[in-house]
Formats: sequence, C-alpha cells, structure tokens
Amino acid sequence: MNVEGCLYFPKHGLIYINNPKAGCSTFKRALSGDYETNGNDFHRRCNDKYMVKNFSVLEPGTPTVFISRDPVTRFHSCYHDKVKKILYAESLPRHQAPPKPKRQLVEKIRELLNLPNRSFISMDMFIEFVRHEFKTLEASKINPHYRPQADIIRLAGGQPYFIGRLEDMPELWDRLQSKFKFSAPIAESMNVSRWKQPLQAPQIEAIKHLYAEDIEVLNY
Repeated sequence: MNVEGCLYFPKHGLIYINNPKAGCSTFKRALSGDYETNGNDFHRRCNDKYMVKNFSVLEPGTPTVFISRDPVTRFHSCYHDKVKKILYAESLPRHQAPPKPKRQLVEKIRELLNLPNRSFISMDMFIEFVRHEFKTLEASKINPHYRPQADIIRLAGGQPYFIGRLEDMPELWDRLQSKFKFSAPIAESMNVSRWKQPLQAPQIEAIKHLYAEDIEVLNY
C-alpha cells in the first residue's frame, strides 16, 4: 500500500504521520534524536532517513501516531510562517530575496489573485486562495502545510492507532512514552509565535467552514 508523509522510527517501533504546523519539528526531533540540525536541513535529513513509501516493508501491526492541532490556529500559523514572513522579507529596504522554494507559495497566490509583484497578501486573500485550491485540486496536490488533517490521515493509509492533540502537551508526550514504552527528551520550544495579529470573527468562521471535517473528526 502506497502511503504519504509517514516516518518510521525503528528505535521506538512506531510510525509518525507527519502533520506540518502541528509540532512536527518537535516530535520528529524527539523521535529521531536529532537536536542539532537546524531548519530545512533537519527536515530533509529526517525525511531522507525515516520516510517510508510502503507499509509492506514494516512489521504487521506497527502502530501509527498522528498529532492534530486546532484547525484555526494551524491555519493562522501557516499564514504567519509561509506568507507573512516572506512579505516581511520583501519589505526590508536591502532585503535578500528568500530562496525560490520559500517564495513559491506567495508567488502562486499572487498569480491566482492577479496581484502585482511584491503586493501585500492579507489573511482574507490567503483564505480565498486556499478555498480555490480545495475546490480545484485533489488532496495529494494541496500543500501539506494547509492540507486538511483528515486528508493527511487518509493519504497516510487510514485510521491511526493513536491520535493526540498538540494542545495537550506536555501530558501528551508522557502518554506517548508510556504507551509505546520508550524514553526520549522533547525540546522545550514548540516554535510558537506570540506575535500574530488576531483573527477577525468572519475569518475564524471562514476557516472553520474550510476545515469542517477536521473539526468534526478530530473533535475541535
């Protein structure tokens, strides 16, 4: 069976379903034991070493773990990290243009919405862009940073053995270690920014509508 976004950590005997913007860096660091490599290099190395393409290479019954996050805060985090940071870099008088892979999403939004080069992309624009992608693309083609979490689970092979909520940290990590009989320190920082502009009520409702299935199946 072909799967997407699953990492197998043989030391702990479990599969982690990668869920971007839901503490994936924190969990992958703890499960891999790599606390030194930074940024994209860490994700690249971890994925190269632990990503699995087919469950048939694993022992039958290998448990899968999925960590969810409130869809509204996850979407807000995605906008801040994947859009707002690029806009800020562009606004600097002597900015060095971010690498092309980091600019691709911003450029794609501007192209779809017919926005001029270097124009600002608001949260409302981002919501409109994502709504269009949900209507026109199959799940596997949607950027995993804002792909519905229900689709991430489906593309990873179906119902996980264990589902936890990022909001339940640090008790969640204690439960995982106890349930799967392993011990691994978890980094204190969860890469959570406290400087996001608050969402407006209509934006929250629009995001909830986009992720209605996530809210239902993940009990948010």
